Amino acid sequence: MPKEPRKRPGGRNEVVRRAVVAAVLDAIRDHGLEFNHVDVAERAGVHHTTVYRRWPAKADLLREAMGEQYRQLELRRTGDFVSDLHAICQHFAAYAAEPVQRIVFGYAIVSESTDVADLLREYWFPLRREMEAFIQEGIDSGQLAADTDPFLFVQLLIGPLILVPLFTRRKLQRRQVQKIVDRIVLSHAAAHAQKRARPRRHVQKVPA
Repeated sequence: MPKEPRKRPGGRNEVVRRAVVAAVLDAIRDHGLEFNHVDVAERAGVHHTTVYRRWPAKADLLREAMGEQYRQLELRRTGDFVSDLHAICQHFAAYAAEPVQRIVFGYAIVSESTDVADLLREYWFPLRREMEAFIQEGIDSGQLAADTDPFLFVQLLIGPLILVPLFTRRKLQRRQVQKIVDRIVLSHAAAHAQKRARPRRHVQKVPA
């Protein structure tokens, strides 16, 4: 049986896709979500019919661009629960502070249309479930208290990382993210872990 010709990875289609993704992200930075196919095509340097053919609706363009962005949020683990949690939150804080993300998050909150909110849920739900599974690992390993609610824990972590840059247009500093993580972890830590984490009080002895 003759072998099928091997497809070259990438190729013209991938070049076009990457150009269109970059164009959509640039358009969002410049004009928010008020972009169109012609604008994207001009920015990408491709014919507008190519854009219409592969991404017929504006939502398709946004989905392609957001998908590329969300792929940056890989939850890397080394086996050290607290250290990994800090690294994940630092990465997410930087991601949430990017102009494109702030615009999309803001639009999802204020817009009467559900398109953007639905799109965010499409990418956020799998990430949230992965985060909840990671928190469950912390519970199972004894790093967190047995009655910790993974869903609530994730909301407490992610909430300020999204809302602070959204409303202040400023990125959280690394030390601020570190404090957020430390406080939430300590408040949910297992009893033995709390004893290790709690600073000791030095009591000065009064001479008799």
